[in-house]
Amino acid sequence: LHMDVGIDRAHLLTMRVELPSMKYRDGLQIGSFFDNAASRIRALPGVITAAAINLLPVTEWGFNGNVNVEGLTAEHPGFFAEYRWVTQEYFRTMHVSLVRGRLFSPEDISGNRSAAIINEAMARALWGEKDPLGAHIRFLSPAWITVVGISRDVRQSGVEVPPSPELFLPALSYSAPFSSWSIVVRSSLPAESL
Repeated sequence: LHMDVGIDRAHLLTMRVELPSMKYRDGLQIGSFFDNAASRIRALPGVITAAAINLLPVTEWGFNGNVNVEGLTAEHPGFFAEYRWVTQEYFRTMHVSLVRGRLFSPEDISGNRSAAIINEAMARALWGEKDPLGAHIRFLSPAWITVVGISRDVRQSGVEVPPSPELFLPALSYSAPFSSWSIVVRSSLPAESL
């Protein structure tokens, strides 16, 4: 358990959780577990907000995958982007602001609609001056995913490493069985009290 003091005088607590692989084999089970855990933690007294992410910024290595963009495939063959799965409230908990668009809706979070939030670096790399909101991408699946938001860049690979193109997906659209995630909690209480 780690604790930092943020600019809002709240404590940011992080905890890495490894689920037993014999019980949690399916990506949807894993995403559901962390979505439910974050929701239950948000209900605790003293918690301002809580969320989960499969790879926490700076502290863990990232993964990247091939992204195909509808209408841009020929111009950008083999484009790779970092990817993260997050639960609701992740951007609010980590104080990552949205530049344009929207955060994930209840339909996105429930897995009933495919949506992604990309960072500024990915928007610049693939769309330049064009607006990527509403664009369709393919990532780890043959299904199209709609870009619904653009977040500020976050240095994921280290404080001295420039931000890479990155996309965020709702936990319940999770398809790869990584059973270790980080839970992040912003609280008015120190870690010992919480």
